[in-house]
Amino acid sequence: MAFLGKEDLKDILCKENIILDDNDTCCYEKDNLKQASYELKLGKEVYLTDNKKQVKTILTDKKDVITINPGQFALLLTEETVNMPGNLLGFISIKASEKLKGLINVSGFHVDPGFKGKLLFSVYNASPSKIQLTKGSPYFLIWFSEIRTPLEKEDLYSSKNHQGQNTIESKYITPLINGEMASPHVLLKKINSQKDFINRLLWIAGIITTISIGITIKIWSDSDTFKKGYEMGLKEKSIKEEIKAKSNLYLNDSLSLSKIDSLINRKIKNEKLNNK
Repeated sequence: MAFLGKEDLKDILCKENIILDDNDTCCYEKDNLKQASYELKLGKEVYLTDNKKQVKTILTDKKDVITINPGQFALLLTEETVNMPGNLLGFISIKASEKLKGLINVSGFHVDPGFKGKLLFSVYNASPSKIQLTKGSPYFLIWFSEIRTPLEKEDLYSSKNHQGQNTIESKYITPLINGEMASPHVLLKKINSQKDFINRLLWIAGIITTISIGITIKIWSDSDTFKKGYEMGLKEKSIKEEIKAKSNLYLNDSLSLSKIDSLINRKIKNEKLNNK
């Protein structure tokens, strides 16, 4: 298996109608032929996983730039249609200039003999920065390897999944809509978004703790004051009872003395009367 070089590609790409536009006309551009590969452009259809409307983005000449945010996936469709003959196998990738920014291709890496359609790339932004792409700019590479023994017609690619592909179908979008992104960047963003909430909770917890400590100290202080007051009340009560008891005793003694004096006076008076 040998890869075709630049000169071979010049001769074969248009002769075999491998690079086509939407009208199935050869749209091979000499400037897009680099070393042993051909550069494919970004088409008008893309899908971004953080699209709030959860629909495809259609690029135009006026609105021709998309932004892939950190930690997000995107589906990118090429502008050109690739028409693979039975004696060639294609290998695809993203240009190094975009890889170095953190854009990773997570979809297929080859194009089968017999395939015809636009190429669909599933990419992921693994960088901490936004990556912008422009409609009509070359971001994708394809290499062609010659198969020594051309495949028979029944061996050519015939799957209905991608054959004739010219749009981003909903079956590729739905799994990305239903699933929740769990990339490190997205998780970090969620954690950071909760920082203010967590700080408020800690602030409230601090206030509640401070109030609780204050109330506990107040209760302890009031309890100690009450205890002291209670003990003092008991002492005052004891003293009052003691004074009352002594007062009663004194009063009783006074009454007794008064009665004795009265009896003595009466006896003296009687004796005086008898002596007369």
